[in-house]
Amino acid sequence: MSKYEHENRAEEDRCLDSIKNMISNGDHHIGAVIVEPTSSIGNQMATPYFYRKLRKLTAEHGVTFVVDETKTGMGSSGKKWSHEYWYLHDAPDIVTFGGKSGLGGFYSTIN
Repeated sequence: MSKYEHENRAEEDRCLDSIKNMISNGDHHIGAVIVEPTSSIGNQMATPYFYRKLRKLTAEHGVTFVVDETKTGMGSSGKKWSHEYWYLHDAPDIVTFGGKSGLGGFYSTIN
């Protein structure tokens, strides 16, 4: 167990509530949520719990869930895609890649 596990979970829940409020607010239309598995500053990341909840939230509200794997994709994290560590129930709608992979592109699960 992480030293700050409870504090981190509370912060992730606070962020998820904030995102839910933005999506649910009738004043804006949120077309997509774009996440990067590991930040470019300090290699920080959220827990798989956060990403699973975020994916569920976007699916429930019809918001496209995009994972930017430019820095982490094509095996640089130890798996082909870093988001595989999140054990999502539903795959991301769009995954982008590039950078170290030597080519750039995306794939989509949207029909």
